[in-house]
Amino acid sequence: TYGNRSITPEKGAWNLTQVSMYDPKHLERWGLVVLMDERDAVQPRAGPAASLDAFLHDFRGVLGERRMRCEPPVVVFPQRNETIKESMDVAYKLVERKHGQPPQLIMVVLRVKGEGYNDVKMSSDVLLGVPSQCLVAQNAGIGFLPKRGRQQYCANVALKVNAKLGGVNSVVSNSEMQPSTQFPGHGLGWMARDFDQAPFMLVGADVTHSVVKSENARSISALVGSMNRSATQYATRIRVQPGDSNVEIIKNLQDMMEELLLEFRRRTNGKVPERIVMYRDGVSEGQFEAVIAEEYGMIKQACLSMGDGSYKPKVTILIVHKRHHTRLYASNPHQADRSGNILPGTVVDGDICHPYEYDFFMNSHAGIQGTSRPAHYHVVVDENGFSQDFLQLLTYRTTYMYARASRSVSVATPVYYAHLAAFRGRALLAGGDDVSSL
Repeated sequence: TYGNRSITPEKGAWNLTQVSMYDPKHLERWGLVVLMDERDAVQPRAGPAASLDAFLHDFRGVLGERRMRCEPPVVVFPQRNETIKESMDVAYKLVERKHGQPPQLIMVVLRVKGEGYNDVKMSSDVLLGVPSQCLVAQNAGIGFLPKRGRQQYCANVALKVNAKLGGVNSVVSNSEMQPSTQFPGHGLGWMARDFDQAPFMLVGADVTHSVVKSENARSISALVGSMNRSATQYATRIRVQPGDSNVEIIKNLQDMMEELLLEFRRRTNGKVPERIVMYRDGVSEGQFEAVIAEEYGMIKQACLSMGDGSYKPKVTILIVHKRHHTRLYASNPHQADRSGNILPGTVVDGDICHPYEYDFFMNSHAGIQGTSRPAHYHVVVDENGFSQDFLQLLTYRTTYMYARASRSVSVATPVYYAHLAAFRGRALLAGGDDVSSL
Protein backbone atom coordinates (compact mmCIF):
# COMPACT_ATOMS: atom_id res chain seq x y z
CA THR A 1 0.00 0.00 0.00
CA TYR A 2 1.24 3.45 -0.96
CA GLY A 3 -0.04 6.84 0.13
CA ASN A 4 -2.78 7.14 -2.46
CA ARG A 5 -3.64 3.57 -3.45
CA SER A 6 -2.94 -0.12 -3.06
CA ILE A 7 -1.16 -2.16 -5.72
CA THR A 8 -1.34 -5.88 -6.38
CA PRO A 9 2.09 -7.13 -7.49
CA GLU A 10 2.24 -9.22 -10.62
CA LYS A 11 4.90 -11.94 -10.54
CA GLY A 12 6.87 -10.17 -7.84
CA ALA A 13 6.91 -6.66 -9.35
CA TRP A 14 4.76 -3.54 -9.53
CA ASN A 15 4.78 -0.12 -11.19
CA LEU A 16 5.46 3.15 -9.36
CA THR A 17 3.58 5.29 -11.88
CA GLN A 18 1.24 7.78 -10.18
CA VAL A 19 1.86 6.54 -6.65
CA SER A 20 2.81 8.59 -3.62
CA MET A 21 4.85 7.53 -0.63
CA TYR A 22 2.99 6.00 2.29
CA ASP A 23 4.74 8.39 4.70
CA PRO A 24 6.54 11.05 2.62
CA LYS A 25 9.21 13.31 4.09
CA HIS A 26 9.89 16.73 2.59
CA LEU A 27 13.37 17.59 1.35
CA GLU A 28 13.70 21.22 2.44
CA ARG A 29 17.34 21.59 3.51
CA TRP A 30 19.88 19.84 1.36
CA GLY A 31 23.17 20.31 -0.40
CA LEU A 32 24.34 19.09 -3.80
CA VAL A 33 28.07 18.52 -4.32
CA VAL A 34 28.95 18.08 -8.00
CA LEU A 35 32.32 16.36 -8.46
CA MET A 36 32.79 17.36 -12.09
CA ASP A 37 33.77 20.42 -14.10
CA GLU A 38 31.22 23.20 -13.58
CA ARG A 39 31.01 24.00 -17.28
CA ASP A 40 30.23 20.36 -18.16
CA ALA A 41 27.38 20.35 -15.65
CA VAL A 42 25.91 23.81 -16.27
CA GLN A 43 26.47 24.18 -20.03
CA PRO A 44 27.16 20.66 -21.32
CA ARG A 45 28.10 19.97 -24.90
CA ALA A 46 25.27 17.44 -25.09
CA GLY A 47 22.75 20.29 -24.84
CA PRO A 48 20.36 21.80 -22.26
CA ALA A 49 18.70 18.44 -21.55
CA ALA A 50 22.00 17.21 -20.11
CA SER A 51 22.39 20.16 -17.73
CA LEU A 52 22.28 20.04 -13.96
CA ASP A 53 19.21 22.30 -13.99
CA ALA A 54 17.36 19.86 -16.25
CA PHE A 55 18.10 16.98 -13.89
CA LEU A 56 17.00 18.98 -10.84
CA HIS A 57 13.78 19.92 -12.64
CA ASP A 58 12.99 16.27 -13.32
CA PHE A 59 14.08 15.10 -9.87
CA ARG A 60 12.03 17.68 -7.99
CA GLY A 61 9.07 16.92 -10.23
CA VAL A 62 9.23 13.21 -9.46
CA LEU A 63 9.44 13.92 -5.72
CA GLY A 64 6.46 16.25 -6.00
CA GLU A 65 4.42 13.49 -7.66
CA ARG A 66 5.16 11.34 -4.63
CA ARG A 67 4.00 14.04 -2.19
CA MET A 68 7.58 14.91 -1.23
CA ARG A 69 8.03 18.67 -1.35
CA CYS A 70 11.53 19.44 -2.57
CA GLU A 71 13.13 22.86 -2.25
CA PRO A 72 16.11 23.93 -4.44
CA PRO A 73 19.45 22.68 -3.08
CA VAL A 74 22.59 24.56 -2.19
CA VAL A 75 24.93 23.59 -5.04
CA VAL A 76 28.68 23.28 -4.45
CA PHE A 77 31.39 22.73 -7.07
CA PRO A 78 34.77 21.78 -5.52
CA GLN A 79 37.55 24.33 -5.74
CA ARG A 80 40.96 23.35 -7.13
CA ASN A 81 42.72 20.76 -4.94
CA GLU A 82 39.71 20.58 -2.60
CA THR A 83 39.00 17.10 -1.21
CA ILE A 84 35.58 15.46 -1.17
CA LYS A 85 35.41 15.76 2.60
CA GLU A 86 36.18 19.49 2.38
CA SER A 87 33.54 20.04 -0.31
CA MET A 88 30.90 18.24 1.73
CA ASP A 89 31.86 20.28 4.79
CA VAL A 90 31.39 23.45 2.73
CA ALA A 91 27.94 22.26 1.60
CA TYR A 92 26.99 21.42 5.18
CA LYS A 93 27.95 24.87 6.45
CA LEU A 94 26.25 26.73 3.58
CA VAL A 95 22.97 24.89 4.15
CA GLU A 96 23.21 25.48 7.89
CA ARG A 97 23.89 29.18 7.33
CA LYS A 98 20.97 29.50 4.91
CA HIS A 99 18.33 27.63 6.94
CA GLY A 100 19.62 27.89 10.50
CA GLN A 101 19.61 24.09 10.79
CA PRO A 102 21.87 21.28 9.58
CA PRO A 103 21.05 19.72 6.19
CA GLN A 104 18.72 16.77 5.98
CA LEU A 105 20.76 15.24 3.17
CA ILE A 106 23.83 15.86 1.03
CA MET A 107 23.64 14.55 -2.52
CA VAL A 108 26.89 13.95 -4.38
CA VAL A 109 27.30 13.59 -8.15
CA LEU A 110 30.22 11.27 -8.92
CA ARG A 111 32.09 11.46 -12.22
CA VAL A 112 32.50 7.68 -12.38
CA LYS A 113 30.76 4.93 -10.44
CA GLY A 114 32.66 4.12 -7.24
CA GLU A 115 35.13 7.01 -7.54
CA GLY A 116 35.17 8.77 -4.17
CA TYR A 117 32.26 6.72 -2.78
CA ASN A 118 34.12 5.64 0.38
CA ASP A 119 35.16 9.24 1.10
CA VAL A 120 31.58 10.43 0.68
CA LYS A 121 30.23 7.88 3.15
CA MET A 122 33.06 8.47 5.62
CA SER A 123 32.32 12.19 5.56
CA SER A 124 28.53 11.92 5.82
CA ASP A 125 28.21 9.02 8.27
CA VAL A 126 31.17 9.67 10.58
CA LEU A 127 32.27 13.30 10.31
CA LEU A 128 29.05 15.21 9.54
CA GLY A 129 26.34 12.88 10.78
CA VAL A 130 23.90 13.44 7.90
CA PRO A 131 22.62 11.01 5.24
CA SER A 132 24.16 11.14 1.78
CA GLN A 133 22.99 10.01 -1.64
CA CYS A 134 25.43 9.35 -4.48
CA LEU A 135 24.56 9.71 -8.15
CA VAL A 136 26.66 8.76 -11.17
CA ALA A 137 26.75 11.66 -13.65
CA GLN A 138 26.14 9.53 -16.74
CA ASN A 139 23.24 7.61 -15.19
CA ALA A 140 21.61 10.85 -14.02
CA GLY A 141 22.14 12.53 -17.39
CA ILE A 142 24.29 15.33 -15.99
CA GLY A 143 26.88 16.35 -18.58
CA PHE A 144 25.74 13.42 -20.71
CA LEU A 145 22.73 13.00 -22.97
CA PRO A 146 20.05 11.70 -20.59
CA LYS A 147 18.78 8.19 -21.12
CA ARG A 148 15.13 7.50 -21.84
CA GLY A 149 14.66 6.11 -18.35
CA ARG A 150 15.63 9.23 -16.37
CA GLN A 151 12.14 9.50 -14.88
CA GLN A 152 12.47 5.94 -13.61
CA TYR A 153 15.99 6.70 -12.39
CA CYS A 154 14.69 9.68 -10.42
CA ALA A 155 11.86 7.54 -9.04
CA ASN A 156 14.37 4.96 -7.79
CA VAL A 157 16.49 7.69 -6.18
CA ALA A 158 13.31 9.08 -4.56
CA LEU A 159 12.75 5.70 -2.85
CA LYS A 160 16.22 5.87 -1.31
CA VAL A 161 15.93 9.53 -0.33
CA ASN A 162 12.58 9.14 1.42
CA ALA A 163 13.86 6.15 3.40
CA LYS A 164 17.00 8.05 4.42
CA LEU A 165 14.87 10.98 5.61
CA GLY A 166 12.94 8.63 7.91
CA GLY A 167 9.90 8.15 5.69
CA VAL A 168 8.06 4.97 4.72
CA ASN A 169 7.69 4.16 1.04
CA SER A 170 5.06 1.41 1.31
CA VAL A 171 3.60 -1.09 3.77
CA VAL A 172 1.88 -4.44 3.61
CA SER A 173 -1.74 -3.82 2.61
CA ASN A 174 -4.38 -3.45 5.32
CA SER A 175 -6.06 -6.56 3.96
CA GLU A 176 -2.97 -8.48 5.07
CA MET A 177 -3.42 -7.21 8.63
CA GLN A 178 -6.44 -9.50 9.17
CA PRO A 179 -6.21 -13.15 10.20
CA SER A 180 -6.18 -15.50 7.22
CA THR A 181 -8.71 -18.32 6.97
CA GLN A 182 -6.02 -20.52 5.45
CA PHE A 183 -3.32 -19.62 7.97
CA PRO A 184 -5.07 -18.44 11.18
CA GLY A 185 -3.07 -15.65 12.79
CA HIS A 186 -0.68 -15.55 9.83
CA GLY A 187 2.65 -13.87 9.20
CA LEU A 188 3.50 -10.22 9.40
CA GLY A 189 -0.12 -9.02 9.36
CA TRP A 190 -1.00 -10.82 12.55
CA MET A 191 2.07 -9.59 14.41
CA ALA A 192 1.53 -6.03 13.17
CA ARG A 193 -2.12 -6.08 14.25
CA ASP A 194 -1.13 -7.08 17.78
CA PHE A 195 1.88 -4.75 17.96
CA ASP A 196 0.50 -2.59 20.80
CA GLN A 197 -0.09 -5.61 23.06
CA ALA A 198 2.79 -7.79 21.83
CA PRO A 199 5.52 -5.78 20.06
CA PHE A 200 7.91 -7.67 17.81
CA MET A 201 11.28 -7.06 16.20
CA LEU A 202 12.59 -8.48 12.94
CA VAL A 203 16.39 -8.72 13.07
CA GLY A 204 18.94 -9.24 10.32
CA ALA A 205 22.57 -10.21 10.96
CA ASP A 206 25.55 -10.58 8.63
CA VAL A 207 29.35 -10.62 8.63
CA THR A 208 31.44 -9.50 5.66
CA HIS A 209 35.08 -10.50 5.25
CA SER A 210 37.93 -8.83 3.41
CA VAL A 211 38.62 -10.34 -0.01
CA VAL A 212 42.31 -9.48 0.44
CA LYS A 213 44.22 -11.75 2.78
CA SER A 214 46.62 -9.64 4.82
CA GLU A 215 47.59 -8.87 8.38
CA ASN A 216 45.34 -5.80 8.35
CA ALA A 217 42.28 -7.61 6.93
CA ARG A 218 39.28 -7.16 9.24
CA SER A 219 35.81 -8.65 9.26
CA ILE A 220 32.76 -6.40 9.71
CA SER A 221 29.60 -7.49 11.52
CA ALA A 222 26.24 -5.77 11.14
CA LEU A 223 22.95 -6.08 13.01
CA VAL A 224 19.69 -4.39 12.02
CA GLY A 225 16.35 -4.40 13.83
CA SER A 226 12.86 -3.21 12.91
CA MET A 227 11.54 -0.34 15.00
CA ASN A 228 7.86 0.02 14.08
CA ARG A 229 4.59 -1.85 13.58
CA SER A 230 4.99 -2.34 9.82
CA ALA A 231 8.68 -3.37 10.11
CA THR A 232 9.61 -0.70 7.57
CA GLN A 233 12.02 1.36 9.68
CA TYR A 234 15.27 -0.14 10.96
CA ALA A 235 18.10 0.78 13.30
CA THR A 236 21.62 -0.44 12.56
CA ARG A 237 24.71 -1.34 14.55
CA ILE A 238 28.08 -2.09 12.94
CA ARG A 239 31.25 -3.45 14.56
CA VAL A 240 34.74 -4.47 13.51
CA GLN A 241 35.14 -8.11 14.50
CA PRO A 242 37.85 -8.52 17.17
CA GLY A 243 40.78 -10.80 16.49
CA ASP A 244 41.67 -12.43 13.22
CA SER A 245 39.75 -11.94 9.98
CA ASN A 246 37.16 -14.42 8.67
CA VAL A 247 35.60 -14.92 12.10
CA GLU A 248 31.96 -15.75 11.33
CA ILE A 249 30.44 -15.72 14.83
CA ILE A 250 29.47 -12.16 15.82
CA LYS A 251 31.59 -11.56 18.90
CA ASN A 252 29.92 -8.26 19.94
CA LEU A 253 26.37 -9.47 19.37
CA GLN A 254 25.30 -8.95 22.99
CA ASP A 255 26.27 -5.27 23.00
CA MET A 256 24.79 -4.69 19.54
CA MET A 257 21.50 -6.38 20.45
CA GLU A 258 21.24 -4.47 23.70
CA GLU A 259 21.67 -1.19 21.82
CA LEU A 260 18.91 -2.15 19.36
CA LEU A 261 16.56 -3.04 22.24
CA LEU A 262 17.25 0.31 23.91
CA GLU A 263 16.60 2.09 20.60
CA PHE A 264 13.36 0.14 20.18
CA ARG A 265 12.23 1.17 23.66
CA ARG A 266 13.06 4.80 22.91
CA ARG A 267 11.12 4.85 19.63
CA THR A 268 8.04 3.00 20.95
CA ASN A 269 7.62 4.98 24.17
CA GLY A 270 8.87 2.35 26.57
CA LYS A 271 7.84 -0.88 24.82
CA VAL A 272 10.17 -3.82 24.29
CA PRO A 273 9.61 -6.63 21.79
CA GLU A 274 7.96 -9.78 23.11
CA ARG A 275 8.91 -11.69 19.95
CA ILE A 276 12.25 -11.51 18.16
CA VAL A 277 12.66 -13.13 14.74
CA MET A 278 16.27 -13.11 13.56
CA TYR A 279 17.45 -13.85 10.03
CA ARG A 280 21.13 -14.76 10.04
CA ASP A 281 23.17 -14.76 6.84
CA GLY A 282 26.52 -16.27 5.97
CA VAL A 283 26.73 -19.25 8.33
CA SER A 284 27.76 -22.63 6.98
CA GLU A 285 26.00 -25.79 8.11
CA GLY A 286 29.05 -26.78 10.13
CA GLN A 287 28.61 -23.65 12.28
CA PHE A 288 24.94 -24.09 13.19
CA GLU A 289 25.82 -25.45 16.61
CA ALA A 290 28.17 -22.51 17.25
CA VAL A 291 25.39 -20.05 16.38
CA ILE A 292 23.01 -21.78 18.78
CA ALA A 293 25.63 -22.02 21.52
CA GLU A 294 27.10 -18.50 21.20
CA GLU A 295 24.90 -16.04 19.32
CA TYR A 296 21.61 -17.32 20.70
CA GLY A 297 23.09 -17.10 24.18
CA MET A 298 24.28 -13.54 23.59
CA ILE A 299 20.78 -12.51 22.45
CA LYS A 300 19.25 -13.96 25.61
CA GLN A 301 21.91 -12.29 27.74
CA ALA A 302 21.24 -8.92 26.07
CA CYS A 303 17.56 -9.28 26.96
CA LEU A 304 18.33 -10.17 30.58
CA SER A 305 20.49 -7.05 30.88
CA MET A 306 17.41 -4.89 30.24
CA GLY A 307 16.13 -3.78 33.63
CA ASP A 308 15.78 -6.25 36.51
CA GLY A 309 16.58 -9.40 34.53
CA SER A 310 12.93 -10.47 34.07
CA TYR A 311 12.73 -9.58 30.39
CA LYS A 312 12.71 -12.86 28.42
CA PRO A 313 11.20 -12.47 24.93
CA LYS A 314 10.64 -15.49 22.72
CA VAL A 315 13.33 -15.83 20.06
CA THR A 316 13.21 -17.47 16.64
CA ILE A 317 16.40 -17.74 14.52
CA LEU A 318 16.51 -18.62 10.83
CA ILE A 319 19.81 -19.07 8.98
CA VAL A 320 19.70 -18.03 5.33
CA HIS A 321 21.75 -19.61 2.54
CA LYS A 322 22.03 -18.30 -1.02
CA ARG A 323 25.30 -19.94 -2.03
CA HIS A 324 24.16 -23.44 -2.86
CA HIS A 325 23.63 -25.51 -6.00
CA THR A 326 19.91 -26.26 -5.68
CA ARG A 327 17.68 -24.97 -8.50
CA LEU A 328 13.93 -25.33 -8.80
CA TYR A 329 12.11 -25.78 -12.10
CA ALA A 330 8.42 -25.75 -12.98
CA SER A 331 7.17 -29.19 -14.03
CA ASN A 332 4.38 -27.47 -15.97
CA PRO A 333 5.51 -24.66 -18.34
CA HIS A 334 2.24 -22.84 -17.66
CA GLN A 335 3.33 -22.45 -14.04
CA ALA A 336 6.54 -20.61 -15.00
CA ASP A 337 7.15 -16.98 -15.92
CA ARG A 338 8.24 -15.71 -19.32
CA SER A 339 11.89 -16.50 -18.62
CA GLY A 340 11.03 -20.08 -17.66
CA ASN A 341 11.68 -19.53 -13.94
CA ILE A 342 9.39 -20.63 -11.14
CA LEU A 343 6.99 -17.98 -9.89
CA PRO A 344 7.70 -15.79 -6.84
CA GLY A 345 6.31 -17.36 -3.68
CA THR A 346 7.24 -20.93 -4.59
CA VAL A 347 8.16 -22.93 -1.46
CA VAL A 348 9.57 -26.45 -1.15
CA ASP A 349 9.53 -27.88 2.38
CA GLY A 350 9.71 -31.60 1.68
CA ASP A 351 11.41 -34.25 -0.46
CA ILE A 352 14.70 -32.43 -1.06
CA CYS A 353 14.80 -30.91 2.44
CA HIS A 354 16.55 -32.39 5.48
CA PRO A 355 14.79 -35.52 6.81
CA TYR A 356 14.52 -34.30 10.40
CA GLU A 357 15.80 -30.70 10.60
CA TYR A 358 13.51 -27.69 10.10
CA ASP A 359 14.34 -26.13 6.70
CA PHE A 360 12.71 -24.97 3.48
CA PHE A 361 13.56 -23.47 0.10
CA MET A 362 11.81 -20.29 -1.02
CA ASN A 363 11.92 -18.49 -4.35
CA SER A 364 10.56 -15.05 -3.48
CA HIS A 365 11.69 -13.02 -6.48
CA ALA A 366 11.14 -12.93 -10.23
CA GLY A 367 14.20 -13.99 -12.19
CA ILE A 368 15.42 -11.24 -14.49
CA GLN A 369 18.23 -13.15 -16.16
CA GLY A 370 19.26 -16.78 -15.95
CA THR A 371 17.86 -19.37 -13.57
CA SER A 372 16.55 -18.12 -10.25
CA ARG A 373 18.33 -19.37 -7.15
CA PRO A 374 15.99 -19.98 -4.21
CA ALA A 375 16.99 -19.03 -0.69
CA HIS A 376 17.47 -21.91 1.73
CA TYR A 377 16.20 -21.19 5.25
CA HIS A 378 17.14 -23.30 8.31
CA VAL A 379 15.13 -22.73 11.49
CA VAL A 380 17.61 -23.46 14.30
CA VAL A 381 15.72 -21.89 17.22
CA ASP A 382 11.95 -21.40 17.56
CA GLU A 383 10.81 -20.47 21.05
CA ASN A 384 7.71 -18.81 19.51
CA GLY A 385 6.46 -22.16 18.26
CA PHE A 386 5.51 -20.75 14.87
CA SER A 387 4.00 -23.16 12.39
CA GLN A 388 5.91 -23.85 9.18
CA ASP A 389 3.24 -22.06 7.15
CA PHE A 390 3.46 -19.04 9.44
CA LEU A 391 7.23 -18.67 9.12
CA GLN A 392 7.17 -19.19 5.37
CA LEU A 393 4.45 -16.58 4.87
CA LEU A 394 6.14 -14.15 7.27
CA THR A 395 9.42 -14.53 5.38
CA TYR A 396 7.73 -14.11 2.01
CA ARG A 397 5.90 -10.95 3.11
CA THR A 398 9.17 -9.34 4.23
CA THR A 399 10.66 -9.73 0.73
CA TYR A 400 8.13 -7.15 -0.51
CA MET A 401 9.24 -4.54 2.03
CA TYR A 402 12.67 -3.67 0.65
CA ALA A 403 12.58 0.13 0.51
CA ARG A 404 14.87 0.56 -2.52
CA ALA A 405 12.90 -1.50 -5.04
CA SER A 406 9.47 -1.94 -6.61
CA ARG A 407 9.82 -5.71 -6.72
CA SER A 408 10.27 -8.51 -4.23
CA VAL A 409 13.85 -9.42 -3.34
CA SER A 410 15.53 -12.83 -3.14
CA VAL A 411 15.97 -13.01 0.65
CA ALA A 412 14.15 -11.67 3.71
CA THR A 413 14.52 -7.88 3.84
CA PRO A 414 16.22 -7.79 7.29
CA VAL A 415 19.03 -9.95 5.86
CA TYR A 416 19.32 -7.66 2.84
CA TYR A 417 19.63 -4.61 5.09
CA ALA A 418 22.24 -6.32 7.27
CA HIS A 419 24.20 -7.16 4.13
CA LEU A 420 24.11 -3.49 3.04
CA ALA A 421 25.09 -2.32 6.53
CA ALA A 422 28.08 -4.68 6.64
CA PHE A 423 29.32 -3.40 3.29
CA ARG A 424 28.80 0.17 4.47
CA GLY A 425 31.05 -0.69 7.39
CA ARG A 426 33.58 -1.99 4.89
CA ALA A 427 33.37 1.32 2.97
CA LEU A 428 33.86 3.32 6.18
CA LEU A 429 36.82 1.17 7.14
CA ALA A 430 38.39 1.84 3.75
CA GLY A 431 37.62 5.56 3.93
CA GLY A 432 39.37 6.27 7.23
CA ASP A 433 42.36 5.17 9.25
CA ASP A 434 40.58 5.10 12.61
CA VAL A 435 38.31 2.06 13.07
CA SER A 436 37.32 2.88 16.65
CA SER A 437 34.17 4.68 15.42
CA LEU A 438 32.87 1.42 14.01
